[in-house]
Amino acid sequence: MLVKELSKEPLLANYDMDSIELTIKENRPAPQIKKDIDKLIKTFQRSYSANKHLL
Repeated sequence: MLVKELSKEPLLANYDMDSIELTIKENRPAPQIKKDIDKLIKTFQRSYSANKHLL
């Protein structure tokens, strides 16, 4: 059905419709924990560089 509709498009006239591949990916939100860890690392690096003379 998709291939039939696409083959009607004049812009796709020179393309081989038998070679079309379709990939479906799961739409999941990014894990929150990764964002939290990234934020923690950046905060630690900033704090360390600002206070390393005290260590």
